[in-house]
Amino acid sequence: MATNGRLIAGSHNRNEFILINAEELNK
Repeated sequence: MATNGRLIAGSHNRNEFILINAEELNK
């Protein structure tokens, strides 16, 4: 969860955050 939080803060675009979450869920 903490890692995802950092990715969210680093990405200004919510679309990128959603794509990252999708990849994490697939794993």
